[in-house]
Amino acid sequence: GYILYNAQGYGGGRTNCAKAIAGEAKIPMVCINAADFAIRDLDTVGTNPMEAIDVKIKKLVDTIKTQAKANSNKTAMLYIQNFDNFASNPLYGISSIYEQQAFSKLVKEMKKSREDNSYNIIVMGSSDMPETINENVLRPGLFMDDLIIYPPAGVNNVMEIAKKHIAKKGYKLSGQTEDENNKILKHFANVIMGSGYVDIVDLLDRANLLAKKANKNAISIAEINEAYLIKTAG
Repeated sequence: GYILYNAQGYGGGRTNCAKAIAGEAKIPMVCINAADFAIRDLDTVGTNPMEAIDVKIKKLVDTIKTQAKANSNKTAMLYIQNFDNFASNPLYGISSIYEQQAFSKLVKEMKKSREDNSYNIIVMGSSDMPETINENVLRPGLFMDDLIIYPPAGVNNVMEIAKKHIAKKGYKLSGQTEDENNKILKHFANVIMGSGYVDIVDLLDRANLLAKKANKNAISIAEINEAYLIKTAG
């Protein structure tokens, strides 16, 4: 297993990174949120909530196993958001008894899967607070490796992220030529430099909303500056 965390806090694009890894490896990815196990699972029939959680984890692993066997590489990925809720040290008081039960069952199923050489399951956990992870989890056979997600480095990388988000959302920039639009993008990149993926796209969304409120059909430097001031200073 692997643990992904951000070098500068929340919103660095860990889920996108996991998707990229799965995409490059050409394997399916199943995503779950550990926080969903914070209370007993009422969707599964069973009088004992712990047994209900065991059933849910077993079905989850069976689903991933099926996808792995159907994949040409005989591999699938399980991506766990809010991994802290599963595997934090009990002293921090983050994990409920239900989350602890879910993780315990998942570890047992992981060990079982290693006994079958016909498929592979890669497990990745996403954490905001890697310092809270239980030391017993960070060992060979469980989660011995970590991947640190750093903010985009350099103006050009931020510009590329902005271009893709603008195209995806159908936003427009106010420049009359490609060079003018690139100047707007470069200004945007310099303004938001050092921030993670979530903050980058959030600032673009805010700037676009401001443009619409001003009855404009495109984002200009003015909207970018105002959006940044609102985001940072309220």
